[in-house]
Amino acid sequence: MAIVAAAVVMWAITDSPEPGSGPSPLPRPSPTPLPNPSHKAATVDGRWEQSLGLPPVDGQDKVEKNTSEVEVGADARSPKDVLLSVMSRRTMWVLAASYFFIYAVRQGIVNWSHFYLLQEKGAADAAAAAVAVSGLEVGGLLGNLSSGFLSDWMVKSGAGFGTGVAGKRVQVTLLYSVGTLLSLGLLWALPSPVGAMHWWAMFLLGHFVYGPQLLVALIATDVIPKSAVATANGFIGWVAYLGATSSGYPLTLMVKSYGWNSFFWALVLGTGAQLLFLLPLWSLQSSEQVDESTSSS
Repeated sequence: MAIVAAAVVMWAITDSPEPGSGPSPLPRPSPTPLPNPSHKAATVDGRWEQSLGLPPVDGQDKVEKNTSEVEVGADARSPKDVLLSVMSRRTMWVLAASYFFIYAVRQGIVNWSHFYLLQEKGAADAAAAAVAVSGLEVGGLLGNLSSGFLSDWMVKSGAGFGTGVAGKRVQVTLLYSVGTLLSLGLLWALPSPVGAMHWWAMFLLGHFVYGPQLLVALIATDVIPKSAVATANGFIGWVAYLGATSSGYPLTLMVKSYGWNSFFWALVLGTGAQLLFLLPLWSLQSSEQVDESTSSS
């Protein structure tokens, strides 16, 4: 479907307007000639203001010097320095720990829900289980959109608790984590055989699981300086995939040894752990807010 849609777009949309279509272009003003570079004021001290008959700008040399020093200092930071600056922040470790459990829970559901519906909920066959599990990804698609929209709305409107921009996104993440717990309970409690209600339970589960996956990365972007955003997301992403890895063989041993109830308890405890890690960040401020408060004090 994506290939067909892309082919239609490439065929139907042109890169530039057709000849003769659209409004007539506005007449372009003739360019103003630049001052003669040989002018004494321009060649001696480099101030084009004087060559245009304007008074010199006080402190120009100082501003240019300071700007040059800032640029050189930013460029001089090595990747190792950037990584160490990210890893020295306690907030990044807390976000990484919560991301570990978010990915562990999400990957556990993705890997095992199909087998759970077959073995525990009496799905007629693999196709019936696959249909029910498809609700997970549909819900995840809408969960990404709704969580991002809701967090942006809270930031812009000031809704929620506190004034921290990153804290607003943390609050939405906590809300979605509670929704994950409720959705797990619903799926667990639904009777056999697999039917439409199981699809809706998987839909809700995907909606609330995929929202925090998006938001934690945005929170890391908010609290870190722009020069280290990619490194910060790489760091917490690395920890997150360790969590995804843990949902493989360890969960296999749990299910084989203790049954499917242990599988659900593992997901519930993982969701509870991400809640505990994120709660202290309830009113977290963004990097820009911290800089503004520091400069004003």
